Amino acid sequence: LIVSCWLLALVIGLLPLLGWNCLCDFNACSVLLPLYAKNYILFSVVMFSIILLGIIGLYISIFQLVQASSKQTSSRHSRKRSLRLLKTVLMILGAFIICWSPLFVLLLFDVFCETQTCKHLHSLDWTLALAMLNSAVNPVIYSLRSVEVRRAVGSLLCCCCLRAGLCKPGSCVVITDINSGSSTESSLRYRESFRSSVALNARPRAPLSSNSSMMSN
Repeated sequence: LIVSCWLLALVIGLLPLLGWNCLCDFNACSVLLPLYAKNYILFSVVMFSIILLGIIGLYISIFQLVQASSKQTSSRHSRKRSLRLLKTVLMILGAFIICWSPLFVLLLFDVFCETQTCKHLHSLDWTLALAMLNSAVNPVIYSLRSVEVRRAVGSLLCCCCLRAGLCKPGSCVVITDINSGSSTESSLRYRESFRSSVALNARPRAPLSSNSSMMSN
């Protein structure tokens, strides 16, 4: 399925190079994306809409399956983990729709608008920037939602702070425990109890009284 998706994207992307362009008829060119034929852009938008509807349908099915499995599972931790994973996937899908929808809506206006009367589309390059921003948003979502990614980023930042002399050696352990998100409170309580026991053992003992020394003799 993944290979077929990449092959489909490759074929659609190579169509303008194979002759589906507007080099011989500039009046049929897109205003927002020059040198692309308007009928090719319409075809791309239709394909995008079909794929998007398919993705939404698959995610709805996944949501229903996760809800059904969470009701059957007695473990609270597994239910929470499944719902967290589902929320992450929905956030990725929402970011994709938000970033790419303005571009495809304006491309539809571009297709059904004459080239001479669509000069206002020249100043809408921000839609392209917003679409490209989707590639930068996804890693941020993964890093905020994934415990493993947060742990790795925290360890990397801590190592950089140690090399720069901005952090103490013991602070890396605290950052790793906080980023792990599991049994943090117990580990911190264990650390505090260990420190208190060390402090109690390190206290100087009171000298023996004369009575206790005579009893020992």
